[in-house]
This record gives sequence, C-alpha cells and structure tokens, in this order.
Amino acid sequence: MKQISKSDICAYLANLSDHCHHYDYYPIAWNIKMHCFQDNGRTYSNGTPICVSTWKNVGETEWHHEYNEERFDSRWETFLEKNDWVFNAACEWALDGLVGRPRDKMYEWFEGHKDPALSRVRYEMSTSGRSGGWLVLHEFEGVDLFRKHMDYDAWMEYDYLWLWLLYKFCTEIKGAVGNRRKSIELYYADQRYQRERDWRDAEDEQVAYDTFVVQPCCMELPNLTIHDLPGEN
Repeated sequence: MKQISKSDICAYLANLSDHCHHYDYYPIAWNIKMHCFQDNGRTYSNGTPICVSTWKNVGETEWHHEYNEERFDSRWETFLEKNDWVFNAACEWALDGLVGRPRDKMYEWFEGHKDPALSRVRYEMSTSGRSGGWLVLHEFEGVDLFRKHMDYDAWMEYDYLWLWLLYKFCTEIKGAVGNRRKSIELYYADQRYQRERDWRDAEDEQVAYDTFVVQPCCMELPNLTIHDLPGEN
C-alpha cells in the first residue's frame, strides 16, 4: 500500500461513519446491514454458480466440482421458511474471526496477513445497534475510542505511525464488509449442501424400500374334499 500524508489519513478517518446507540458512541463504525442478497444457496448475486465441494480422487489429475441441485429448490425454500436462524448464523459467520478481543480464540482475522504490522495488530470490535447492524471499533493499539468524538483536528493530535496503521486497518475492514454479501451467500450454499445430502440419502432409502417387493408366501392347494383327507375312508 502506498504511504500517504498524515493530513490525508486524518481526512479519511474524519469522513468515516460513526455510530451512536443510546448512550454509546463510536467514532469509527461500518454499516453491515444486509438488505439484499441471494439466498437460494446455488448462485451468488451476480448469477455465478457456487461450488460447494471440490475433490480429486487418488491417481486422477483433474478436480471434481460439485454444485447444489436445482431440483431441490422448493425443498430449500420450505426449509428457509421454517428455519429463520440461518440468516442470523450467516451474518455471524461472515464476521467470524473479526469481532472480539485479542484473547478470544476466534480472533484470527488478521493472523498471517502479508503486512507484518497488521498481522500483529491489537484491536477490539463488536456489533452494535438494535439488530446488530453496525460494526464498531472500541479500541485500537491501546487507544480507547469509545465515546470519543473525533474530527480532523482531533485525529491530527495522534502519532503518524499509529494513524498509518489505523488507516490500513480501516481499509481492510472496508474490504471485508464489502465482501460480506458473498460470504453470507456462501454460508447459505454450505447449509443447503448439507441438507441436500440428507435429502438424497432419504431418496435412496425410499427407492430401496420401493424396489423391495415382498412376494406372497403360500402354496396352491389341490381341490380336495373332506373325504380325500388321510384317515377318512
């Protein structure tokens, strides 16, 4: 990333969204509400099919790609109508490893980042708002931002190196939030993939049951009268 001036960094930070909820205020926040995304579990919003599984058998050179099947569309729609937890779980999954404190096990989003400074960054984030529709930054590299009202002049008081790291951090988060729709659609595809395996197994069991026809076990008896039975003379 090309380094920019302190003035440009402060102007960028001052123009970021903030968030106020009841008596809580955060000078840096991102709107993460999801109003429009593809929930069919088969394609992304742009129509591209979602690959749900890739494998290669031993001795093969080509990869196999698996996609969810169109024939299960109606069953998937019924499943979503009865399981509204999928949306909430998808939203949480899209933020997995991003929200939390440094001591949390899921705090891994920047781990292994190509920028060594970002790979070691210390921050605290959470969701806020009535429905958790805002991603807010509490603390960054030991600086508490909670309830601090920041403008251009206030940002200019901080050290350049700290501001430069915060700037890079914020641009990374912006990218993550921008890709969130794709992450949620991928989660839906994975959930549908798991359900389709169960539905196919149930179909196979039904086919096996239907093809197993029990033949009547009986003998055709000759047309006898009581006088023909043994001992009857």
